[in-house]
Amino acid sequence: MKKFIVDYGNCCENVFEADFVEDILDDIDETITYTGNSVIVKDENGREAARRNFNSVAYDENEDCCENCINFGSFGFYDDWMID
Repeated sequence: MKKFIVDYGNCCENVFEADFVEDILDDIDETITYTGNSVIVKDENGREAARRNFNSVAYDENEDCCENCINFGSFGFYDDWMID
């Protein structure tokens, strides 16, 4: 198993273990709170493996830009995971 370090953009980090980053994204989603910053997952070597960008505008359902956003109303939203 590999270790993946999650940086929530608020000086807090969390470590998850899995064979592949895709295996932990749902678990990471459960830990995301509003920080106003993107969530970045790095591998054991410090390389970016995945990220959820934060958008500081209200999510517009008419734009349909995301399949699985994390919405914080007028404060903004995290868009879908981008995996490197």
